[in-house]
Amino acid sequence: MIFELEGFVANKVKVMEGVYYLSIESPSISSVAYPGQFVLIRVSPSLDPLLRRPFSIAGVKDGCVEVLFSVVGRGTELLSRVKIGDVLSLRGPLGKGFPAPSFELLLVGGGMGVAPLLFAHQRYGGKIVFGVKDKVYKGLCDWIRDNVGDGLSLFSEDGSIGERGTALDGALSLACSDAEVWVCGPDAMLYEAFRVLSGKVKRLLGSFESRMACGIGGCYGCSIRTKGGMKRVCYDGPVFDLREVF
Repeated sequence: MIFELEGFVANKVKVMEGVYYLSIESPSISSVAYPGQFVLIRVSPSLDPLLRRPFSIAGVKDGCVEVLFSVVGRGTELLSRVKIGDVLSLRGPLGKGFPAPSFELLLVGGGMGVAPLLFAHQRYGGKIVFGVKDKVYKGLCDWIRDNVGDGLSLFSEDGSIGERGTALDGALSLACSDAEVWVCGPDAMLYEAFRVLSGKVKRLLGSFESRMACGIGGCYGCSIRTKGGMKRVCYDGPVFDLREVF
């Protein structure tokens, strides 16, 4: 069931410069959401901007939906200005998320792609491998470490945080033939995950990001090409078997 409702901002944290965490009261959505799904949020009380913005659900707690986002444009900049107690309009939960794991779970995230994996870890456990470029992301890494606790492996390309390397370097070192790997990040990272991990693990799933309008499959604006034809990220995904896409 998809809900369209209003909820107040229960908590807001500035994780680091340009990165924010919001907890938004929405018992109806939080009670049925599962990892990999997302919500559309109207980022201002007016119709400007007209379109809602999509955000992966980063967790659910105490009747609230949690989102973690970076400021990348006008919509997210507006959202970063909300205050605790402000009311936001949400639509969700949307999309088809991750199916319950059947094997040893390894979660691999790059940059802000880590958001849906936090929900996955909250629901299913497993190990998280998180990779960033450099120490600029220390605040985000510290926040994730505080929220995940055990089972987190950090990597940075320059070695300033955690081990030197990328998240996929970490995945290669931790993945075994009995592992199920879920990857979230830019399309290039998903392709590289397919290239290096396909055939080496039991199951390889990725969550795709895309600009979208309706979030319910009506406008086809977020379609991607797969081996089975064009698929809508918002409705058929955002989670796909990477071997279906690449």
